[in-house]
Amino acid sequence: MKMIFKIFPKEHLLIDILEGDLVYSDLTRLIQTEFAHEDIIHVKKILSIITKANLQTNFQEIKAYSDFIASKNQDTQTYWAILTDQPHSTALSFLLQINANLKINVSVFSTLEACSAFLSIPITDFMLSTEDYIEV
Repeated sequence: MKMIFKIFPKEHLLIDILEGDLVYSDLTRLIQTEFAHEDIIHVKKILSIITKANLQTNFQEIKAYSDFIASKNQDTQTYWAILTDQPHSTALSFLLQINANLKINVSVFSTLEACSAFLSIPITDFMLSTEDYIEV
């Protein structure tokens, strides 16, 4: 299991990359760590890359995760793009999208280009270079 993230304050962007087997407690630990970061106040756009993640969660845990995020952020001007290419992760991510308690704008995509368009920001190779990402 690997979870890393980086905040780009000028772009108002947070990118997190998740890999390996992940359970509910891993996901909540990631959110807690991200929200504890001093630059989180700049974030209005989030890109979660979960193409190499194996979410070991069920419907109830995704609902609880979504409610947990809602308790941290109710900003309707926040946009969250989730990049995945696996049916199970896509289905679970879609559950985040339809949770009425979560007021941020969530969409699930299968290409980085679609994520960029949704977030209205070009995602560059520099942004995806993970040398200085924070490991959770």
